[in-house]
This record gives sequence, structure tokens and C-alpha cells, in this order.
Amino acid sequence: MSVVTQMLFSLNRHKLTVSALLALAGGATLFWREAEPAATRASADGINQPRKSAATGAAGATGIGASSASVSAGSEPLANVLADFDVRTRRQRLAEMGAEYGRSQPEAGWALLSQITGLADREAFATALLGEWARSQPQQALSACAGLRAGELRAMAYAAAIASWAESQPEAAADWSARHLTGSARRAAITEAAQSWARENPQDAAAWALKKAAQPAGLIAIQEVMTFWANTDPQAGAAWAAGQPAGAFRDAAIESVLREWADQFPAQAADWVKAQPDQDGLAPQVAGLWAQSDPKAAAEWGRGLESAELRRTVTDLITSTWAAADPAAALAWTQSALATDERLKAQEGVLQNWAADDPEAALTWVQERPEGKDRTAAAEAAFTSWSTTSPEALASWLNDQKVGPLKDIGLNKLAESWATDQPANALQAALSIRDAVRARTTLAQVYEDWQSRDPQSAASWLAARPGLKAVLTPAGPQ
Repeated sequence: MSVVTQMLFSLNRHKLTVSALLALAGGATLFWREAEPAATRASADGINQPRKSAATGAAGATGIGASSASVSAGSEPLANVLADFDVRTRRQRLAEMGAEYGRSQPEAGWALLSQITGLADREAFATALLGEWARSQPQQALSACAGLRAGELRAMAYAAAIASWAESQPEAAADWSARHLTGSARRAAITEAAQSWARENPQDAAAWALKKAAQPAGLIAIQEVMTFWANTDPQAGAAWAAGQPAGAFRDAAIESVLREWADQFPAQAADWVKAQPDQDGLAPQVAGLWAQSDPKAAAEWGRGLESAELRRTVTDLITSTWAAADPAAALAWTQSALATDERLKAQEGVLQNWAADDPEAALTWVQERPEGKDRTAAAEAAFTSWSTTSPEALASWLNDQKVGPLKDIGLNKLAESWATDQPANALQAALSIRDAVRARTTLAQVYEDWQSRDPQSAASWLAARPGLKAVLTPAGPQ
């Protein structure tokens, strides 16, 4: 298929584009020249010249380069821009064209929006146009937004207009958004207004949000304000948030400032949390974020918390996060830092996560442990996870293992996993267990479950194995 044919398939909905492509083929030159003014002909004449890529930063023959500083409104047909097959370049050109229309001829530019069909292309053009339009005529730009059909485009359009208006009048922009918008459009607009306001004066922006604390607008705004405040003066932002009355607004404010603060300076955020009377609700949040960047430091900090219950909560959270990145290191830390009961619980969580992702590696770690309570508990955790995620793979692995306590634990967990969907296979796995006590317990558990759901099938299975009747049939009254 030729290049021209491919372009016709993709763009035949654009009359001007089709005309230009036919001109390339030599069959519609007269029509194109008669239908377009001189400025357009200049662009059309050059459409088949090589266009430089966005990376070069140079203008192409179509008249608007990917990184050109400005576009004269109407200097190039919109169809030419839409004919650009490079998605990134096309949307950059649409944004540049929309911005220039917004500065010079916003109404004329807005009328072109109906000619753009793709949602992402429309967003690129419309948001750039509205952003410039709203700098000088915010009410007119917002009125234009109201004419859009409800959905993502309208929400983004309002957000673009409000963002520009808020640069000079943040309170007016925020008030208008809270009063006139609903749903996703309100959230997007309030977000933009709050961000713009917070850059200039976070205290005033936070005070406005506090006035709206009982409304959705207040909760939306405070999260954006505190996120910005946390990046400029987290101590002041956290102090302001902590000083507000208890409730959803205060919780949202503290959560937002801590999320950013702990991401950048977790030790500072953690120290601040320790001094708060409600640290039980705040410490896990900081610990979880800190564990993503330095789990060992977060774990050591968590061990210093006074409340035993809070220590356990934080430790479980940290080791769970740590396990996703380096399970062996997380397990090594639990062995060196935790007492027996805490260690077993923490190891269980790590091994379950590890075995879900790389069960053979987790079991290799378990097999290297010395015999004892820790090894048994670790094996049960790993086998439980593996039997849940991939019982067939576990069955294959167990077939290659030597007889012993670890294999018995694996067979037990495999039988439990198969009990509901494959009860006969589950019972066969139980019969392979060498430890008599574990085998009897597993057999009874699986068979009783099967009998309660499908007594006829269970009875037929048992009838073919008379030697098991004494094990699986309850004794009658003596």
C-alpha cells in the first residue's frame, strides 16, 4: 500500500486533508488552488516536503514546527495539523495553535473545535486556547466551557480556564468553581485554583479551604494546598493542619502534608509524628512511605515507638513493603531485630508475599533454615501462598522433593487448596503425607468438607477404599 493510500484510509473524514493528499498524487491540484486562499496554498504546496522531527526543534514545511515559539492564528489550515501522523508533534502543534487563537481570536478558535474529532487532540487544542483566553476574559472562557458535553473534555476545559484565572484572582476563581461546578469538573477546577493559590500564599489558600470544610470543595482544596505547603515549609504546614478541629478536614490536611513530607524527608516527618497525641493513626502512614525508600531505617524507627500494639502494626507494614523489594533482606532483619512471637508473625507476612512472586526462591530460603519452630512456621506461610496462587506448580515441585517434614507441610497446604474444587485430588495429596498425625488430620478435614457438600460422591470415593473407612467414618455410639 502506498503512503498516499495509507493516509487516505486514515484521514478521509477531513475534506481539506483529502484534497491535500490528492494534490500529492497529482489529481486535484486545480481544485485545491481554487478552494483555498493564497496563505493556504503556500502551506499546501509544501505539504510533501520533509518535515523535521520534534527533536530537531525546527519548523517543517507545513508552517508550524514542533517547538516553534508561536503560531499566527489562521496562518495554517487546521487540516494540515491534523494530518501530522506523529501523535506527539500533532498535539504539540494543536496546543500551539490553540494558544495563539486564545491570545488573539478566541471565539474564532473555539469555532474550530468541532472540526477536531479525537478526544486527546481536542483536549490539546481546547485547553491551550482556554488557558490563554481566560487570562484576559475569564467569564467568556468559562461560558464557552459550559457549551461542551459533560465528560472529560469539559472537566479539563474548566480546569484550564480556572488555572489561568487563578494566577491573578485565586479567590475569585476558587469561589466561582465551588459555586457553579459539580462532579469531576468541580474537582479539576478547584484543584487548579488551589495549586495556583498555594504557590503564592498557602496560608490564605488553606484558610479558604477551612471555610469550605463541610463541602467537597474544601476537602479538595486542602489536599492540594497541603501538598504544596509540604514541599516548601512542611513543619509550618503540619502545625497548621494539626491545629484544626478533629474531623475529616483535619485528617485530610495532615494526610496530605505527611504524604509529601515523608516522601522527601521521612526522618523529619517521623519525628514530628512521635510528638503528636494521635500518633497511632499517623505513624503507619509515615512508616509505609519511609519503607519504600529506606525500609531498614523505617523499621528501626518503628522499634522505638512506645506502644507495643503500634510497634507491631508499623513493623508488619514495613516488612510487607520491604518484602516487595528485597524479601531476603527483610527476613534477615526480622531474625536479628525481633523477639520470637513478633519474628514469626513478620516472617509469615514476608514469606507469603515472596512465595506469591517467586515461590521456589522463598522455599529455598526456608530449606536453608535449621529445624525448629521458625522453619515450620516459615514453610507453612510459603506453602499457603503458593498453594493459593498456583497449586498445580506446587504439586509438580513437591513431586521432586524428598520425603520429610517440609514436603508433608506442602502436601497438607496443597490438599487444603484443592479441597473445594478437586476433593479427590486433595485426598490423594493427603494420602501422600508421611507423618501419620498430619495425614489423618488432613484426610478427615478434606473428606468431611466433601461429604457436607456432595455426600454421594464422597461415599462413592470411600467405598472404593475400604481400608480408609476406619479413619474417615465416625465410630457409632458405644
